[in-house]
Amino acid sequence: MVDPINQYDAYATFAYHNGLIGKAFETVLLGYMQICKAVTFLHVPIADIEICNLGITSVLGLPIAPKFNTYDIRKKCDVPPLCYDFSDLDKLFKDQNVIDALNVKGRKWAQCNMEVHLGLLMDWSTNGSASVAQMADAGYKVYIYNGDKDYICNWEGGKNWTSKMKWSHTDDFNKAEFKDCEYGSCQEFENFKFIKVADAGHMVPMDQPEKALNMLHEFLGLA
Repeated sequence: MVDPINQYDAYATFAYHNGLIGKAFETVLLGYMQICKAVTFLHVPIADIEICNLGITSVLGLPIAPKFNTYDIRKKCDVPPLCYDFSDLDKLFKDQNVIDALNVKGRKWAQCNMEVHLGLLMDWSTNGSASVAQMADAGYKVYIYNGDKDYICNWEGGKNWTSKMKWSHTDDFNKAEFKDCEYGSCQEFENFKFIKVADAGHMVPMDQPEKALNMLHEFLGLA
């Protein structure tokens, strides 16, 4: 969620375009999201989270038995709530050799830390696009990427906020063609690039490791 107001409508459109909901549901959800966006604009703490999440999760069906994996619409949510079995990762970070190598003795690894989560709740509706624009205008290379099968951080929302980001080359970027590239589809102008990664969910490096590595190499100037 970089620019929530310019991403929320995409939950309805992405869900419809991918056959997760019908046209009537899309219309109703788009209407509901206008309420969500109004609360977000007013920065009403907690209410913005609850109201907006209700719209986002309505597409999933029952929370205890979601119809699909929010991180990859092609899959089921096999291990709620995160949908994936990352127990091997937990074991890895408990290995003494790994702890020593990372120099993290006395610290515990957690996939999701609720203390951190709660500490960031008040930032839920913050628009961070200005910070991204600052980096782009300063000449730093900026890549924004989304897997095309990810619902929770879907590419339509990514495309929306990047096209509306206010920086010195907003018009130039929007005039650039959104076209096929080695990762899937790309749109770029100078140092700013938006990438829709084909056949990937939320965890692009896990789903498309070669594409992810090539993208990183390109970003670092190693390609």
